[in-house]
Parts: sequence; C-alpha cells; structure tokens
Amino acid sequence: MNRLNAAIIVIAAVLLLAVGNAQTGRGPSQTASTQAAVGRYQLLTGEYIYNAETPVNSKAVFRIDTVTGRTSLYSVGRDNQGRYVEYWHQIDESLRPQQQ
Repeated sequence: MNRLNAAIIVIAAVLLLAVGNAQTGRGPSQTASTQAAVGRYQLLTGEYIYNAETPVNSKAVFRIDTVTGRTSLYSVGRDNQGRYVEYWHQIDESLRPQQQ
C-alpha cells in the first residue's frame, strides 16, 4: 500500500467519524457538558420537625445540588385555584434553628 492510499483511508475514516458524530449529536463539547451534569443531584429521604409550638414529625424527599449545595424539599399539594401541584421548595439557610 503506498502513501497515497494510506492518506485516503485516514481521511475517509476521519470524515466518517465526523459525520457520525454530527448525525448522533455527540460532538466532543456536548459529551463533556453532558458528563458534568450526570450525578449532579442527590435524592434522600428523611424526617424533619415543623411547628415549634406543637412539634410534628414529617417524612419527605430532599434534593441536594452537589454543585451549589442548595437543598430542596419535594412538595405536593393544591394551589390557590385548587389544582394539584408538585414542586421542589428550596430550603432557605435563614430558616435553620440557631445553635446555642
């Protein structure tokens, strides 16, 4: 096999890879950004106490953003119009009980 044939085979292989990546939408930059988002959130179940006057134990699902550290509580209920809603309620740091 001479150099010209080898060069043609290499160019054809590179073009096939480039076309394949373009058709599947998996270019190098997209793969890197997708990998960064995988595993970003941790879901945990736990209990918490609310209403300081009459403490009530409640079980819930919590979502922790491992990039920002923000924590959210999964909430289910009805909105003002009576429609069923599900949402993540962000837990505010200022709501923490004061350590004495």
